[in-house]
Amino acid sequence: MKKIFYLLVFFNFSLLISPIQAQFQIAVGGMGNDIVNSSVQTYDGGFVFAGNTNSFGAGLSDIYVIKIGNTGNIVWTITIGGTEADNATSIIQTSDGGFILTGSTSSFGAGQSDLVIAKLSSSGTLIWFRTIGGVYSESGNSICETTDDGFAVTGNTASFGAGNDDLYVLKFDASGILQWNKVIGGGSLERAYCIIKSNDGGFLICGQTQSYGAGANDAILLKLDLNGSFQWCKNVWHKPGRSSYTSNTIN
Repeated sequence: MKKIFYLLVFFNFSLLISPIQAQFQIAVGGMGNDIVNSSVQTYDGGFVFAGNTNSFGAGLSDIYVIKIGNTGNIVWTITIGGTEADNATSIIQTSDGGFILTGSTSSFGAGQSDLVIAKLSSSGTLIWFRTIGGVYSESGNSICETTDDGFAVTGNTASFGAGNDDLYVLKFDASGILQWNKVIGGGSLERAYCIIKSNDGGFLICGQTQSYGAGANDAILLKLDLNGSFQWCKNVWHKPGRSSYTSNTIN
């Protein structure tokens, strides 16, 4: 045990005193604000970044996706948006080599801002673009590919549900057609920030809750199956002065 401890200390110390050698460094943008919210390494060893730009595009800010090669060369860029504010918050590469992203749009849809999901080809061509929402604000914060080649998105909604913002989960098929959606929340605020595919084909979602738990904001963990059926939900909080965390099952 002591040997492991000494090795860890030496390793951490060596990281502190050894300079980090960057393989490449580039800046991409224009005269305005250009922001990256999500990135993924691609199957060919390059990288894709997604966020928003008001240097390029049509509106106040547009969805901005950039593909660079493994040496830092820009392979392609694309802007997606209208005259208002549009933003990408999460992007992944799909099994067909393309990309799927989620975020929000104020240029298109039904409300103040709508959840957006968009599919790109491997070369950065827009294949399809979908918006989901009501009269208020919706946003997609995280996306994953599903076992049936569709997509699951999680985020928040103010148009549907019981509170100011409720946790929002949506399932789309491979063509971007909505198959089901779930709204989860109480009288206050709930938001989801991450969704992953579980080994059984369902989904694990994490976020925050103000409706359940002991504090102003507590962590919330939620499990759904592939069809959106509720399996379990727990919130987690920490009591001041204690070293342990408490969890509670939410029915």
